[in-house]
Amino acid sequence: MKKHMISILMSLTIVAGITLTGCGENKQGTAEETATTESAAANELETAGTTEIIEDTPEVETGSMETTVQEEPERTPFESFTPIDTEECAVTINDAYLNEDGSYTVEMSMENKTADQKLDFNIDATALNGVETEDPKFTSCPEAGSTEDRILTIPSLKEIGIEDVTDVMLYFDIRKYGADGQPPLAEQAVHIYPDGEENAQKYERENVDSDQVLIDNDQVSVTVINIEPDGKDEWGEKDTCNIQLFLENKTDSFVMFAFQSVSINGSIINEYDYGSYERKVEGDDGAVYFISVPKDNIRAKGIENIEKVGFTVLAYPYSTWDFEKNSSAAFYAQETVEADAK
Repeated sequence: MKKHMISILMSLTIVAGITLTGCGENKQGTAEETATTESAAANELETAGTTEIIEDTPEVETGSMETTVQEEPERTPFESFTPIDTEECAVTINDAYLNEDGSYTVEMSMENKTADQKLDFNIDATALNGVETEDPKFTSCPEAGSTEDRILTIPSLKEIGIEDVTDVMLYFDIRKYGADGQPPLAEQAVHIYPDGEENAQKYERENVDSDQVLIDNDQVSVTVINIEPDGKDEWGEKDTCNIQLFLENKTDSFVMFAFQSVSINGSIINEYDYGSYERKVEGDDGAVYFISVPKDNIRAKGIENIEKVGFTVLAYPYSTWDFEKNSSAAFYAQETVEADAK
């Protein structure tokens, strides 16, 4: 509280005014009047010296006004690098970091070095600790002589136990724009090692009681890890039955997994004529993959309660596929399997 001490001199001013100006012709007054006036002025002055006017000002407690700001933990500065650099194109990884929800963000630049050709930069697959996530659906098409900066966030794989990300993979396929069927200008798996390559850990899945292993041989394995009879499609719009699979490629080259003739309770759901669902998995990698079957198609078969799901699995070396014949020269797996939905 602040106290302002103010001496009141009003009485003294009034007295001085009376003494000097007087009233009319009697300007000086008598000696008795003067003495009386001086005595009164002295009393007023004594009173004025002890008079206080107190102005209340609210005290501010500085402690209550302080705001505590929690600083985010500092992350190790990322050193940019250029894993792809040819005469026609280049890819530079500018930054990469793990998010709180377990997803992983990569910031990159894609440079088109050509003089007159638009290029198509595709990322066909992404993986965390050797497990591929859903199709990134990523493409960038810089014009000739230009560079595009893009950001890609790889979905979290916490649901299968991957929280400490030590290896991030992006598979690039770079081609001339619109030149389908021609060989790529660059095709490469780019790895980011947050803790150094020597500390990279590969995910090894241990089956749990709820898993349903459908195929397991020296080349591939297919496991049902969850079935959601009342789910949604990837856009969260349509009602679907979602079958979550874990696919494992035990070879050292690409394997294509195709799922045909998907059935519910033994009835085939004819959503597509051929190759209903497909997923290409890089060598020595695993992948989480979803087969989503629209509920409208299931109800059209008169099915309300989903008890079993089934499909035909084709697993084959990607390099052996004949696109004209829609067939492969070799198969790692080719069989119809079924799993319990409850």
